[in-house]
Amino acid sequence: MYEYISGSLTELSPTYAVVEAAGVGYYINISLQTFSAIEGAESVRLYVHFIVREDAQILYGFATRQERELFRLLNASACDLRLASVDGGGLRNAIPREATAVVLVANGDVAAFEAEVAAFEKTLIAEFANIEDSISVKAAVVATPAEVIPAEVATKLAKAVIGAPNGVVKMSVEMEGLVQTSTNLARVVSNGECVKIQCLLRSSVSSEKVALAEAIKGVFEMAGAEVELSGSYDGWKPNMESPILKAMLASYEALYGKKPAVTAIHAGLECGIIGGVYPNLDMISFGPTICYPHSPDEKVEIASVEKFYDFLLHTLKNAPVK
Repeated sequence: MYEYISGSLTELSPTYAVVEAAGVGYYINISLQTFSAIEGAESVRLYVHFIVREDAQILYGFATRQERELFRLLNASACDLRLASVDGGGLRNAIPREATAVVLVANGDVAAFEAEVAAFEKTLIAEFANIEDSISVKAAVVATPAEVIPAEVATKLAKAVIGAPNGVVKMSVEMEGLVQTSTNLARVVSNGECVKIQCLLRSSVSSEKVALAEAIKGVFEMAGAEVELSGSYDGWKPNMESPILKAMLASYEALYGKKPAVTAIHAGLECGIIGGVYPNLDMISFGPTICYPHSPDEKVEIASVEKFYDFLLHTLKNAPVK
């Protein structure tokens, strides 16, 4: 009935938003992921899923069509599904690229299930046109698994994964285009006894990372999961007045006859760890050109290694003494 609702965001909480459109305020249930995407906005567009029951009419809203279609596939399927196993992502510190799930579908529902999967793939391809050109979601017949994940556990798992923050949470106000805080839902895998989920949180502001960790923890604890927070390291904010930065600007101009572009990226794990131990240490992070970082396709541009090494040597010779 409704595709989306656009209007002024008059009220917002982690679980719902009130959007005013044409003088009508719509109460829309949202996930934490959508909350993170629209927080701070004055006007929004939410793609909605409308449920009519005997005793209620309920609107669910999503910042992207992708999130809505995943919600529909998992919660509003025309056929009865049972989740047997899931294996998504590879490493906690890598952006996940592939995922597989084994589900049980009644013989009479196979065609309907395959049609829903095909429709979901079409939605993803349209949404990520000119961004990702190799998206594929396929269904294939496999051997019947020996066991399945209990239905209640599978439902809570799906809703927690949908509801958990994922991706960019906040951009820097000091440097345009720089991600300040993000989270990566990197790994979801079942082993017959439990389902293990791993996330990696990054932020140049330590307090924001702590708050984000608590938000994710809350989502999965509400789903009945045990949550462990580990491997934390301090954030590292770029210092544009850094003495070593000024020395490197001079070295670059001396070597190559032009001024370099100075920017920052959403990284610096090592600097965060070292800075937590030596807070007054002047640091800078640089290196050769890396393509597709934090993904299975990560690679270095070989031609940039020599330039990086020459730049490093010149910097060491001219580094300021503290």
